[in-house]
Amino acid sequence: MLLYTKWIFPTDFGQLISFDNKTYLVDFENNEVREYKDPGFSQSIARINENYLGYYDNGTIYYLNGRTWQYDSVKVPLSKFEKSNFKVWKKSKTGLAIGIAPIFLILAATAARKRKAKAAREAILSSSDPISVTSTTVAKIRFSETEKQLLQVLLEKSKKKETTPVNEINYVLGIKDKNQGLQKKVRSEVINSINEKFSFLYPTHNQLIGNVRSQEDKRYFEYYIDEKNNTFLEDLLKEA
Repeated sequence: MLLYTKWIFPTDFGQLISFDNKTYLVDFENNEVREYKDPGFSQSIARINENYLGYYDNGTIYYLNGRTWQYDSVKVPLSKFEKSNFKVWKKSKTGLAIGIAPIFLILAATAARKRKAKAAREAILSSSDPISVTSTTVAKIRFSETEKQLLQVLLEKSKKKETTPVNEINYVLGIKDKNQGLQKKVRSEVINSINEKFSFLYPTHNQLIGNVRSQEDKRYFEYYIDEKNNTFLEDLLKEA
């Protein structure tokens, strides 16, 4: 399986492997292999190829298409992985070199993949300061039309040193007449999407959109753009 698989991805719990329409988690530390038999999930992660810059965090694979610069993610249902009936390794008096060869191969492949990912990441993170970022780098962040409209409103408020209340955000997102539960869900998804795209390229900086409790009603948040990012955001919206 380790020799013939075409897709390998490192996680905190071992190597994720897509093989024969199944997904395996190879846990070297605990010497066990768990499997997930859903072919749909296997096909989804197999689409993350070597042209993508990806990483695993808290049960999710995040990846960036190195050609189209589209950012996406896939949830990994670790609770659904079941123990298989074979181990990663076993002790043997003979054939030890043959037995551990696949492990060295997978580790070598993983090391090469990490080096490639690191080089690609360093290339797009060449500027650590979002204020001095070049237009070439800015263009690599792709926001949806809805996200751009929301950022424009937040930017205008920021220039006036004001925060943006949820009712204005709901209006921009087209959910002002929806129930509160749906409004909160949509707001969270859009704002998280913007912050994830920003933090992917600038992981050492604070999130682009922040929030504070409303002075008028502590049950709600109001949102803002840090004043130091105003110029950067203006350039970003022109290029996006």
